[in-house]
Amino acid sequence: MGFLDKYDYIQSITRNLRGTTDINFQFSIRTVLMEYCRFKGLKYEMPNSSGGDDKCDGWIVDTHVFYQIYSPQQPKKSVSKDIQSKFENDLKGLLELVYEQGKWGGKVEEFIFLVNTFDRPLPHDSSRFFDSLVTSMKEKHKIDFRYRLVNVDYISDEILRDLEAESLEFISSKLQIKNTIDYNAVSLEAVYSVIDKISAQCHKLVFSEMSTPNYYKRISAPNKIDLNQLDIYKEKIETMILKLGLIEDIVATVNSDFDYSDKFERVISFIIEKYEDLRKEYEGIALYDKVVESIVSACDNTGSLMIPCEMLLVYVFDKCDIFEKE
Repeated sequence: MGFLDKYDYIQSITRNLRGTTDINFQFSIRTVLMEYCRFKGLKYEMPNSSGGDDKCDGWIVDTHVFYQIYSPQQPKKSVSKDIQSKFENDLKGLLELVYEQGKWGGKVEEFIFLVNTFDRPLPHDSSRFFDSLVTSMKEKHKIDFRYRLVNVDYISDEILRDLEAESLEFISSKLQIKNTIDYNAVSLEAVYSVIDKISAQCHKLVFSEMSTPNYYKRISAPNKIDLNQLDIYKEKIETMILKLGLIEDIVATVNSDFDYSDKFERVISFIIEKYEDLRKEYEGIALYDKVVESIVSACDNTGSLMIPCEMLLVYVFDKCDIFEKE
């Protein structure tokens, strides 16, 4: 696994953004949105804040989408009130400048308030503060516009994901993180993600009232188990092979989602590499157990994922990518 792809870049850029504060966060977001708009054939502008930004941290000129970008120097205890206050001040100021002074093209189609919540989710809005504020602003100015309160997940899920690898590489280079991508660390996230998906399918299988037909076609011969001194686990392996259709179902559906289609292939490579490394010291049952252990370790030693980890190993075993062939 010596290459970088979209998943690596997206994860690395996202981690970098979450660790950035204040004006540096704005400049980093500018880099991302500038490249995104270039890729989409749009124009993005970020005003020079030294002379006052007129309540606009950046905007997509063609679509009249305005961004306010906020990352406090450190997480605050009253984060909810802090975000509400900043949102209200910035939105009111922008609308007054646009609709009373005719600035910024005289129109707002969408207002996106992007806040860096670091490693936390956005605070809840059970009082519907933002909806109420926006409604009152629409009524005051007799206008209509969309608004969104988002964190860095918006950049990861909607902006970066829509870019090609070349653009992601460019962004990484501009942010000076291209050479700090830790491929192995990212692959562990991929392992957990894929195993979690298999686990969800296992739960569906266990609790489903209907019998699900298994269309999986076995590849390995039964004597491969004995050949590799795994006879003690023969019944368990045979039982899992009969259930490998659920993994085939995952393979059939993930191709439409680059996150999982890429992750799945990389996780298979991860298992093969672990096997090749461990076979130098172990064989038979000990080798089998060590490979399972390495997969579970990649999932932060989550014991509840032991069965899906082992099922994925059996899947690779049956595909004859690991262990001696008959």
